[in-house]
This record gives sequence, structure tokens and C-alpha cells, in this order.
Amino acid sequence: MQAFIGIDVSKATLDLALYLGDEYKASFRIDYSIKEIEKVISDFIEISGENDFIFGCEATGVYHLRLVNYLFGLGYKIKILNPRISYFYHCAENITSSTDKVSAKVIARQLINDKGPFWEPEEDEIKRMRGLLLRRNQILAAISREKCRLDRFQDDFYPRESIIKHLEYLKKDKEKVEKELRKIIQKNHKLKKNIELLTSIDCVGFLTASVFLAKIGDVNRFSNANKVVKFLGLCPENKHSGTSVNSSRLSKKGDKLYRKILYCAMVSGIHKDNFLGKYYAKLYAKGKSHKTCITALMKKVTRVMYAVVRDQRAFSKTVYGNSNIA
Repeated sequence: MQAFIGIDVSKATLDLALYLGDEYKASFRIDYSIKEIEKVISDFIEISGENDFIFGCEATGVYHLRLVNYLFGLGYKIKILNPRISYFYHCAENITSSTDKVSAKVIARQLINDKGPFWEPEEDEIKRMRGLLLRRNQILAAISREKCRLDRFQDDFYPRESIIKHLEYLKKDKEKVEKELRKIIQKNHKLKKNIELLTSIDCVGFLTASVFLAKIGDVNRFSNANKVVKFLGLCPENKHSGTSVNSSRLSKKGDKLYRKILYCAMVSGIHKDNFLGKYYAKLYAKGKSHKTCITALMKKVTRVMYAVVRDQRAFSKTVYGNSNIA
């Protein structure tokens, strides 16, 4: 019988719940240490008589990463669950309590019914790219805040001088981050080739291509372009109930940074004489709003980017320009 272990992860402690099939067996709270994890696994083996465990935990920023890497190294199967989905599962179970012990039980029960893929570690280069892109976005936000503060101090010499110096530092730091990003890509033949393939697409620059690869990782994880579009939060979320008015919007359940950078790329490219500009004009002529047209372009380009990397083939209008990529 399959054994499931749900883990609620915090900075200093772990709460674990064991289910054998759909039957609850035991719960433990331990310190977040390798020694304690080894001991509790031994206890679970003794209780259940099984050692073929499926572990599961929620994505918790960085706290869960050390745990899942260690468990993967031991050869166990692991699933990282979306906290938002876990929350709704908690509500669907009609559970009124919300403690770490209860959360571990809910995660274990969710594992029993979960059909998603098991977690596998990413390439170090992809993780480093994601970290650099996140840091670049943080620096841009800091630059924007400092520029707003600069307008406030029109006559005060020292505050203005301090802000200007800080802006210069931030701009240099952004250049360093971008330089490090390019260095990682240049050293990795696969990443370098994929960047070249992606930038062959109209309106896709180095930054857009880098964010796409950092967020997607291995494109072979996705069986078709629709799953990539959904993963990045570009699929529609439709609402219809009885006689109520239909509403539709982007799900936005994917990565915000990717959508932000891709949106800017599409806005800058709609007036160019290429397949994207023509596609935008065609949609706009049909009465679609500017925002709807841009969203359609974002979806189309994402599908093309997936296909180009999957096929390892540079962009061609005849191949990818008008096709509905599967």
C-alpha cells in the first residue's frame, strides 16, 4: 500500500503527517535538521512497514528547497504543491482549524489525489538565471522609487545629491547583473543556442528570451504549447453561471515577471512591419480592443517561442508565422 507524507515547512520546524493509503497513521513535529529528518523517516518506516513514500510540501519561498533536495538525494518521490490550491483543498474538506499539524494532514490527503508530476531538481544555470532576473527586477523597482523621490526634493541639495548617487549605484549594479546573466548563457552551449533561436523571432530580444528559458526550464516538460501558455498565466479564465453576465480575463496564475517583460516587448513591436504587427492590425480591424490584441500577441509569441525551442529551429514566418502551434 502506498504511503504519503505531508510536510508543513517553516524556517525552524517541520510538521509531518503520515497516511497509509487513505488512512491517517501518525504526526510528528521535528526541528528542521538532517538528523531529525533521518530519525522521523525511520519512525515512519517502523509504523507503516513501508519505505516507498511519496513526500509532499507547499512551495514556501526558499525554506522548502533544502528539504526537497535532501529527500530527492535519498531517492524518494516528491511533489511540491501550489499553496493556493492547498488552501482551496483545505476549504473543500470543510476543515475549520488552521494549524501546522492540520496543514500537514491536508497536504498528505492532497497527495493521495494529486495526479501532477514529481519534482526534479533544475539545472544550476537555470536557477542562477532566475535569481539574477529577479534581482534585476528588484533593482528596476528601486530605481523607479528613487526617481519619484528625486522629484520631491527640488530645492534641497543634500537629499538630491544622495538620491543621484544612489541612482548611479543602482544603474551600475543593474549592468553587473545583466553582465553576469550573459556570462552564464555564454558558458552554456545549450542556453546560448536557445537564446539565438528565440531572438530570431520578431520582437523577442535577449531579455525576453532569457526570462522565458528561466521560467520554463526544460521545454520537454510540456507536451504542447497550450500547457506552456497555461503555466505562464496567459490562458483565459472564464466565468459563467446561470443568467449572469459572462466575464473573461487572464488567469494570471503564472509568472508575473514574464508577462510584464513580454507585454512591454509586444507594445513596442505592434507598429513594426512584421508578422506580429500584421497580426495586431488584423485583430484591431475586427473591433478587438488594444488590450485584447496585445494579450493575443503575448499568447501567440509564447506558443512560437515554445515551438522554436522544442524543434531547435530558427523562426520562419512560413513555418511559425500563421500556424496554431500544438
